[in-house]
Amino acid sequence: GSSGSSGSVPKRQRIRKLQIRNIPPHLQWEVLDSLLVQYGVVESCEQVNTDSETAVVNVTYSSKDQARQALDKLNGFQLENFTLKVAYIPDEMAAQ
Repeated sequence: GSSGSSGSVPKRQRIRKLQIRNIPPHLQWEVLDSLLVQYGVVESCEQVNTDSETAVVNVTYSSKDQARQALDKLNGFQLENFTLKVAYIPDEMAAQ
């Protein structure tokens, strides 16, 4: 027989987490924040430590529609001569 594992969330259910890369290193947090909130409610935004000189942040929106819109608008967005790169983060990766 097959025993179902309880409490597992369907993989494709809601991808609300985005990773934004290639952020100008000296960019003020408020500037980034005001950019992100244009597309929805930001539940969390945390900087990821990387070796690159540009900044990387993980952003969680309150709905997947908001995340999709932010991805749409911000991927390829020019910020002080840096081109932002935005991608979805699978929940497995974001889990700590």
